[in-house]
Amino acid sequence: MKNLLVLFLVCLFCRLSAQMDTIANVELFGRVWGMLKFYHPVIQKNKLNWNNVFVERYGSFKNAKDITDCNLLLKKLIDDTGLIDKSIRPYKYFPKDTTVCNLHFAWIESNNILDEQNKVCLNDLIRFYKPRKNLTIESENIIGYNMNQVTWENPKNYPDEPHCMLAFFSYWNRINYCFAYKNLMDTSWDKTLKEFIPRIRKTSSTRQFYLEMAELITRLNDGHAWCVNKEVYDEIGASMKIPIEYVDGKTMVTFINDSLSIFLGIHPGDEILETNGISVKQRRKELDKYIGGSTASGIDLEKNTRILGIKKYKPFSLKLKDTSNVERVLYFKGDSVFYQRFVHYANLPESKQPFKFVGSDYGYIDAGITTNKIIRKAFRKFRHTKAIIIDNRKYGGGERHLYTRHLTSKNSAYAMYYEADLTYPGVFRKLIFYNNYLRLSYFKRKFKGKVIVLIDEHTGSAMEFSTMCLQATGKIVIIGRNSGGYDGSCQAFFIRPDFGVAYSADAVFYPDGRRTQRIG
Repeated sequence: MKNLLVLFLVCLFCRLSAQMDTIANVELFGRVWGMLKFYHPVIQKNKLNWNNVFVERYGSFKNAKDITDCNLLLKKLIDDTGLIDKSIRPYKYFPKDTTVCNLHFAWIESNNILDEQNKVCLNDLIRFYKPRKNLTIESENIIGYNMNQVTWENPKNYPDEPHCMLAFFSYWNRINYCFAYKNLMDTSWDKTLKEFIPRIRKTSSTRQFYLEMAELITRLNDGHAWCVNKEVYDEIGASMKIPIEYVDGKTMVTFINDSLSIFLGIHPGDEILETNGISVKQRRKELDKYIGGSTASGIDLEKNTRILGIKKYKPFSLKLKDTSNVERVLYFKGDSVFYQRFVHYANLPESKQPFKFVGSDYGYIDAGITTNKIIRKAFRKFRHTKAIIIDNRKYGGGERHLYTRHLTSKNSAYAMYYEADLTYPGVFRKLIFYNNYLRLSYFKRKFKGKVIVLIDEHTGSAMEFSTMCLQATGKIVIIGRNSGGYDGSCQAFFIRPDFGVAYSADAVFYPDGRRTQRIG
């Protein structure tokens, strides 16, 4: 009996060891494949279908017999991409300011599988690297966040394991080299890599794979980190344009246009109790896995957009309580006719004015729906008011510097900006932004009254940047809740034709070095 137990434990240990080796092999293959993608000149010129190479060679690496076999496969992978030109002088550029820098290659020396020959090859790849445009990376980028390019049909075939791992490593490597706030994640990106390799490998359906990817994206702790995918939307519901607030543990409808209110039977002040027979509390808990953000309030905000759980062409129900504490249940067919009418009413233009007088002494500007022409006109109208209220709680609007030109002639720094340099992946160029950099303010009449800026968790990205620009004038008072905490430009790209994702490509700090990411 004892002999059988010992034999069982030995077999179990051998099986677990083999599994660990497989995971280690896959991790190393994905790292090296990604490093070559970002730094090898042949791949950068898009002369080689690097995705096909991953799919073709994935099985060999996964099933490598031993360390020697794995290193032979790696040597062939590196050699097949072409020789590195060592006749040039080593490119010694390295940013003096490393506040934001993703040039981290310690894993090459610390890896227990890599032999000395392969370590030298990988180190030479960086040592003799010459900055150049990466056409392979650029071919994946989505210009102008045009998510209409995403394929919305259900895939005919479930992506097999090599294609699932290709999508995973395409995302992991892009974030590893290009995400501006990589060092601010709650969990290190290297640790996330080790956790998700077995999880992605175990997926057995299209939806399960994409939901794992959706959960992976939340690990960035970034308000710009989102995905667009039919399978994910079918699971958690699409984002709906009904302003909902989470206040004191209650999910409330705060505003809804008249047409949509009549169509749905939902009114401002209604509390949402259940969606499709599931309590809102449970619904929020279900969304925890797939909704991420820079701050807790930002995560709640994103949950609010999906709390109804409306799925395209599927029936749903809502249990509500009105301001008189009367409960009611609404049922909706959710067919194509309903969905088309819903989208039509939800997208009706708001009748709000971009600027208006509040009484005779105060002016109000809704910054999110302004244009440059409207900003100029508003300051002319409000010239003699006691104060101007600038509402930065909605994304969009005109040029931020048009506000500061009417407030001050000083040219003050308002942001220390680190811009991603894709010609040298992992490097970020430092820029200083000034609120009157063109000195055009000398030709503007200055507003003499007070300026109040309204912000909350809706104030994200460009609107945070705009608020910082106004702050540098020294003439404003900010009122409200903390902003979203995801400043800097957003970069979107495809990891598959039916899966679009994004992240913060550039980093923003105050001139004195204080960060805004995950703080606001």
